[in-house]
Amino acid sequence: MVKEKKDSQDSKETKNDEKNGQNADPQLFWKITTGILLVILIYLAFFKQAGIQIPDQPSVPQPSQPDQPDQPQLADTTNDPAMKLTIVKPKDCKTCDTSTVEQALNKLFPKTQITYLDYESSEGKALVQQVKANALPLYVYDTAVSQGANFAQASQAFVKEGEYYVIPSAVVGASYVLNPPTADDDAFKGNANAPVTIIEFSDFQCPFCKRFYEDTLPQLLKEYVDTGKAKFVYRDYPLDFHPQAQKAAEAAECAGDQGKFWEMHDKLFENQQSLSVENHKKWATELDLDTTKFNDCLDTGKNAEEVQKDLAEGSAAGVSGTPGFFVNNQIISGAVPFAVFKEAIDAELAK
Repeated sequence: MVKEKKDSQDSKETKNDEKNGQNADPQLFWKITTGILLVILIYLAFFKQAGIQIPDQPSVPQPSQPDQPDQPQLADTTNDPAMKLTIVKPKDCKTCDTSTVEQALNKLFPKTQITYLDYESSEGKALVQQVKANALPLYVYDTAVSQGANFAQASQAFVKEGEYYVIPSAVVGASYVLNPPTADDDAFKGNANAPVTIIEFSDFQCPFCKRFYEDTLPQLLKEYVDTGKAKFVYRDYPLDFHPQAQKAAEAAECAGDQGKFWEMHDKLFENQQSLSVENHKKWATELDLDTTKFNDCLDTGKNAEEVQKDLAEGSAAGVSGTPGFFVNNQIISGAVPFAVFKEAIDAELAK
């Protein structure tokens, strides 16, 4: 799922969220988008050399649009040396499909020989540690890639780590993190000791977060949370271009101080078009909260730091848009269908 915060079309709503919720088949879209973004970054040097102005945050071109600007031609790779690409991923990661990235790399470096390593193997863990990675799948080339005819153009997509050339997750996205965020002290539903933890990083003003709340969350609660198989944690990720998101998050936290986080959580999503401090206070009254304490909490920004703490920890873990999820170590981005969660959760339960 690729980083976001201001301008990609499917997980950065209209700058962050829209990248997460527009497509009928989000998993397919992400696979296509990953490949496209990789190619865009690899061709970046070409565009600069040609004097073409590139926006700071380019929109992702849609595969269905035929009239995109011509891309630079790839170099002749006849004399390329054989090069080794090692891909490390957990064998039971249901979200770790590497096929699209492999196809893109094979076009640039057709003499690539791929070796797959299970992260749980000693070799896999050693390589991950050696290149200081925290996200998988991991793509690691040997030094021969630097002799490839297309390497000069592709160099901005690589990071040199010792004797290896690594493609960072910022370029190709990540599906699995080695150090996922914790539940912290945030509100959760379900059994505290459930074998699976689902953490949502969300924004009360994000339309795709609301879509998840309406379409997918009820199924997750019924099948996995209410049955004790998973616990569901909500953490704040207010996007800076959503002017009401920060105070809405604070309102939920203030209600949580009085034991009614989820009641306010539901109010906020169900009244998403009416978010305002005035309405938050009105809803606090409807929820029978101590309004003096609630209003003071909201007006003084008592929980503003807590909200920003969630945002910082989410960003550090690789969240780039809303909604963003962690199913134990697996990453899911966007308002994807329930079936995507089901596959990831079932894989965790089968371990």
